[in-house]
Amino acid sequence: MDDGRQTKKQLLAELADLRCQVAELEKFRDLVEASSDIIMRFDREYRYLYVNRAVTFLSNLKPGEFVGKTPADLGLPEDFARQREQAIRTVFETKAPFETEFTLPGRQGVIVINARLFPEFDGDGNVRMVVCVSRDITRLNRMEAGLRASEERYRTIIENIEDGYHEVDLAGRFTFFNRSFQRMMKYSAEELMGMHYHHYAADEGIAGKIREAYNRVYKTGQAIERLEFDYIRGDGVRRTVEVSASLIRNDRGQAAGFRGIVRDNTDRKQVETLYRTLANTSRAGVYIVQDGKFRFINYNAAKYAGYSEEEMIGMDAVSIVFSETGRAEFERLLTRYPDRKAVILPALHLAQKEFGYVSDEAI
Repeated sequence: MDDGRQTKKQLLAELADLRCQVAELEKFRDLVEASSDIIMRFDREYRYLYVNRAVTFLSNLKPGEFVGKTPADLGLPEDFARQREQAIRTVFETKAPFETEFTLPGRQGVIVINARLFPEFDGDGNVRMVVCVSRDITRLNRMEAGLRASEERYRTIIENIEDGYHEVDLAGRFTFFNRSFQRMMKYSAEELMGMHYHHYAADEGIAGKIREAYNRVYKTGQAIERLEFDYIRGDGVRRTVEVSASLIRNDRGQAAGFRGIVRDNTDRKQVETLYRTLANTSRAGVYIVQDGKFRFINYNAAKYAGYSEEEMIGMDAVSIVFSETGRAEFERLLTRYPDRKAVILPALHLAQKEFGYVSDEAI
């Protein structure tokens, strides 16, 4: 009797355990059925043992119509069926996971399928069946192809501009540059890649200036419109460059580095220096007006106007040509004649009234 009661208890315990296992399997099956990935099981004869309902996204067949049949039995394209069977055979033979891609004709063109296959073992360590998880990656492939094409166009433009272009990481080391920048720097591509700005900065003060500028970009996110400094080329020659730089962000929006456009201004600086020397030693008044304001003026021109050179830089040029009364009259003329060309003749008459003659400065 005791043995009978013990056996009954064991059977009830085993039954309860089986019920728990079945419940867990049901939960697992619900998860598999809800998956957007196509999940399948195959035996050694390449027959479908199970297919979840996600297969209906790619096929007109219902999941049950797959069971017990091979890809060839279902009339799938010959190349696809052969590739699928080869992938299954590989997993059975190697006992290791395997990943591959298939193509299938779809309703709107060719469909690209990513398939990951896994072995399912029995108690003796033999592969009992193969599980395949498939996903339609057609849209992803198209997006990646478009991105590669955009990057190629971007690289082509960068490589063909005359200005130097470079990218650096957050530590200040080159990670990319175009041929123009390489020619400007007089280093080989191998020497430039990974080079830190301390290596080419003309001195420690300039290195600090570069560091401060890039730190400002990093902290504020605002681009540098113009940063001028001297650098030492690979051949030892000191030159002057003008740099505009902005922040590079990764796909999470985090700062990842900097990109910049570089222009060698050495020749222009030398011409400017020569011009300033000639202008400052000239007995005549010499000045440059840009956008209606004085951008350069020598000592004699400032003296004629009754101001210092520093006071006149940035000053409105019209305010120097006319008196306060004349300037007010000139502003009134600009309001009366919206077309700038139409105001020329009245302005010349005003200048004649102011100076007794029409001066070159007034014109």
